[in-house]
Amino acid sequence: MTHPVVHLCEKASVVVLQDGDIVHEFRKSKGWIYLLEVLRHPGECRYAYSLRTAEHPIPEEYRFSNIISETERNQHNLYAQHYARSIKMADWRTIKEVSQRLNRLIAMEAELRVNNDIAALEEVLQEKEQLSQYLQEVMGKGGRLRNFKDSGTKAVVSVNKAMRRCLKEIEEVDPPLGRYLRKRVRIWHRVVYEPGEIELRC
Repeated sequence: MTHPVVHLCEKASVVVLQDGDIVHEFRKSKGWIYLLEVLRHPGECRYAYSLRTAEHPIPEEYRFSNIISETERNQHNLYAQHYARSIKMADWRTIKEVSQRLNRLIAMEAELRVNNDIAALEEVLQEKEQLSQYLQEVMGKGGRLRNFKDSGTKAVVSVNKAMRRCLKEIEEVDPPLGRYLRKRVRIWHRVVYEPGEIELRC
């Protein structure tokens, strides 16, 4: 049984889609660079973080890396692989100390208002506002500590958003192909295209 064939080819600054009677040109964005890189290697897991390197051509002396696997690339340090690390924005001891200080400031504020000590009240209110703002920044919903977002996590999010925009563009002009790719292209930290009933030629 032969599968229907869809062609995706790069021409200068555009990507041309040809699916039977449908012919459409897309502006070649970063998302398209990532998506084409994944589609050219069906069944092979790529890391979203390393896909960013596909934006830049590989120097001639390292061109052999085009035919080796992602695992081998990482062994040769040719592609970066990001592992998300959770780094808390604060520790619970600091949170406890800040909260205790904030409670003391609230009590001081009440006393100063009763005594109408405007000068001292201004300093207390300023410190109270700073500490309250700090707690809002480091504490999330449900009383959980927030994590710092490192550059690697931001890169993964950026790659995923760019690829999803491309899939949406495809679905707008070729709904069956768009739905097929949404099912077959798994996206997040690990990105992989699992081929199915449509043959893609890139």
